[in-house]
Amino acid sequence: MAEAVHEALLVGDALAVSFGGRTLFRDLDWVIRREEVWAVIGPNGSGKTTLLQVLAGLRQPEGGKVWIAGRPLTTLSRLEAARRIAYVPQSPADDALLPVREVLALGRLPHHRERKATEQARICEAAERFGLMGHLEKPFAMLSGGEKRRVLLARAWVQEPDVLLLDEPLNDLDVQAQCVLLREMRRYARAGRAVVAVFHDVNAAALVADRILLLGGSTDDAGLPRVVQGSVQVALSLQHLLRAFGQPLVAVAHPEDGAPQFLLPAFRNRHGEPDPDGYNRHSGYSSEGRGSY
Repeated sequence: MAEAVHEALLVGDALAVSFGGRTLFRDLDWVIRREEVWAVIGPNGSGKTTLLQVLAGLRQPEGGKVWIAGRPLTTLSRLEAARRIAYVPQSPADDALLPVREVLALGRLPHHRERKATEQARICEAAERFGLMGHLEKPFAMLSGGEKRRVLLARAWVQEPDVLLLDEPLNDLDVQAQCVLLREMRRYARAGRAVVAVFHDVNAAALVADRILLLGGSTDDAGLPRVVQGSVQVALSLQHLLRAFGQPLVAVAHPEDGAPQFLLPAFRNRHGEPDPDGYNRHSGYSSEGRGSY
């Protein structure tokens, strides 16, 4: 771990976090490198949001330490931390009366000495990427939920940190906006940075992420919540997902890139008759392509 602290971009070193008297995880070692997209998934209450808050420096762990670019996060000034990390929360305040352009400009505050023309160029670039050019002069408070989400995501892009921490970024977004965001996440990481995002949509996580952190859902031999991390194929096995979510999913391979995708068990049989216990549960590939991958 000592070597990873100095080589990786963001490191969780033996992190321990509890909430409401319940241990969410303990001795969590997590190494996030440049050009990686990580997806954090798990059942409700497993600690996904809490973990992102720890990485962002908004919450202190009971044990362990967060390192950013070889330095303890706690030693950075607020300005330095803002240049390194941007955090987009799950349920941000939505009553700002500022026009969208000024909300986006807040993302450039860590770069306060730059020229105005550079700031405006960054704002327009992010607005273009997220389909906001027609909204720049509109009051933020007057936008729809999905439009507000796109503004806050664009503001994080304007900030240009080393690490983006996104808590359920697909919330409120339509299909087009989801596809744009997932592409931008990949593009952002390829530029030598990293993205960590919480997902409830396991399929979206499997399509965009390089690696997965799966929290909670079962306990280990010591009675602590399980944490699984690894490649998409390893972390999103049907066994791990069953332990985490308690439901037997049906796995198929995406026809374009082979990424695993998961179907809910059917609630009607092939004749359209109700089947409340689910239907067509397989443990291996059948001739119809269902099962594990």
